[in-house]
Amino acid sequence: PEAIEAEFEGAGYGDFKAAVGDGVAEFLAPVRERYGELRADEPALESALAAGAEGARAIAAPVLADVRAKMGVAEPH
Repeated sequence: PEAIEAEFEGAGYGDFKAAVGDGVAEFLAPVRERYGELRADEPALESALAAGAEGARAIAAPVLADVRAKMGVAEPH
């Protein structure tokens, strides 16, 4: 914090705001790059999402069945 304070001593809020924006953009650059890579292969992305949904359903099914049984609610058809 002291180094940042010293760097911006005498500078205006706009200078600090611009530097923060640049820092955030630089920090997020790898995330933005990876997002672009993932979006470029739409079939692989859809496959990964489908596999995740299938896995989530497998985990949730017994829990939901138990909840329905305890509440006396019938399974949806």
